[in-house]
Amino acid sequence: HFIAILSDPRNKFAGLCRSLPADGQQRLAAATFKDLAATQDGVTLSRPIVNALINLYTANSAISMDQLTSELRERCPDFFSEGDRTRFKGREALEAAKLRANPERADERQRLLDQSLELFTQRSIAEHVELEFIAADYAKLRYYSGIIRLSLAKAQAIDPQGIALAFYNNPSAHQAARRVHEAVLSCYTVVTSALTEL
Repeated sequence: HFIAILSDPRNKFAGLCRSLPADGQQRLAAATFKDLAATQDGVTLSRPIVNALINLYTANSAISMDQLTSELRERCPDFFSEGDRTRFKGREALEAAKLRANPERADERQRLLDQSLELFTQRSIAEHVELEFIAADYAKLRYYSGIIRLSLAKAQAIDPQGIALAFYNNPSAHQAARRVHEAVLSCYTVVTSALTEL
């Protein structure tokens, strides 16, 4: 069912693939149909494709978020989890906040921003949020506290055991610890970049 959704001409699969990071595009190009449809790596690889699909629909308002997430959840639950649904409800709240830019709607915008942050920082999904993408939107709306809280929540979700700090104190540690350290450091970089804009 996931493949059927992607092959729908309205979803512009080639464009979705081009929106993936370079390493994701390379992995997708190397994957077989069987890899994508029947392996855990295929499920992992599909996550950014689902993100791109949701972003496409969110930007174009072609279908309501509830309709799309319900269809994805019903037709391809292995590729679209309840956590994905929560994350995209956060995205919907953020998009709604962006539409309320005038000062008369500041309270409503703030409520929607807070709602999006509450959804994005849920423990089950914080590790998978598109931090840089969301932080850029938060910065445009001057929601700097949201950038900081989301970045810290993602860092905590990535590294609940403090492996990054252990690596920082002992850089000769295992390669896996280096990867965790780099992932956490990228979260902190989002915070420092946002603070330079203040």
